[in-house]
Amino acid sequence: YTYASAQMQPVSGSACPTLFVAPRGSGSSLHVDTLQTNFWMFMTLGRKRWRLVSRDQIALLYPQYLCDLNPVFPEDLNVVKPNVTIYETELAAWDLIFVPAGWPHQVDNLETSVAISANFIDTSNVQRCIKEAD
Repeated sequence: YTYASAQMQPVSGSACPTLFVAPRGSGSSLHVDTLQTNFWMFMTLGRKRWRLVSRDQIALLYPQYLCDLNPVFPEDLNVVKPNVTIYETELAAWDLIFVPAGWPHQVDNLETSVAISANFIDTSNVQRCIKEAD
């Protein structure tokens, strides 16, 4: 989330679902969802490997803040990180995952997959979201 991106696509409600259709071998690099939103994903087809790190350990990942409060990470979780606890799980059809606000995560699509997801704000993260949006 940056001022420029807000001008092109304003944040108008974080509960709008997103459909993810992804080929085997694709994925997302290590990241934290913008605006400190919580996130859920429900799988309908395929398999994904999720790796997550608690927001309490984010400093151990050496984040860089280039133009806003959304960190960029110099490496992903494929590189062994000493002293970092990595939570790993595999999602298949009909599985659901919840990612708390501020948790770095990385996803690998082990098979072609279809999933629906949404970012959202509630009482657990509204103050962090407001702080980041300012």
